[in-house]
Amino acid sequence: MKTKISLIVFAVVSFLLGMFLPPYDCLQCYVDNIGGLNSASYDEKKAIEEKGDVNAYIHVRDSIIKTPNIVHCNYFYYALLMATEYNDKPANYDVYSSLKLAQSISERTNAIALYYLKRGASYGDKKCIIELAKLSARK
Repeated sequence: MKTKISLIVFAVVSFLLGMFLPPYDCLQCYVDNIGGLNSASYDEKKAIEEKGDVNAYIHVRDSIIKTPNIVHCNYFYYALLMATEYNDKPANYDVYSSLKLAQSISERTNAIALYYLKRGASYGDKKCIIELAKLSARK
C-alpha cells in the first residue's frame, strides 16, 4: 500500500515539475558549447566527398582549425581525400601537418606524413617545398 502511494506521489510531483519548470534544451546546450550546428558544414563536407570541391575543403579545414573545441588534426580525413582522390596539391601539406599534430606519432605514421610532404613538393606545392627544406636543413 505504501509503495502504491509513493508511486502516485512520485508521478504527480514529476508531472507538476515537468509542467512548471522551463525545459532544458539539450540541443541548445550542445550548440552553445560546441559553437553551432551548421547544416552548411554538412553540405560542404558532402561536396568535398562527392565532387572534390576545393572551396568547401578550405572552409571546412579552416573552420576545424579555428574552432578551439575541435582537435585540429580532425581535418585529416578531408585532406587525405582531397590529396589522393582529387589530386589537390595543397592538401598534401595538410595531410602532413594533420599527422604531425597527432599526440603520439609512430615511425610508420611519420613515414606516411613524409610521403605526403614529398608528394606535395614533387607537385610543386610551396608549403611542402619550404617544409621539406627545413627538415633537410635540420639533418
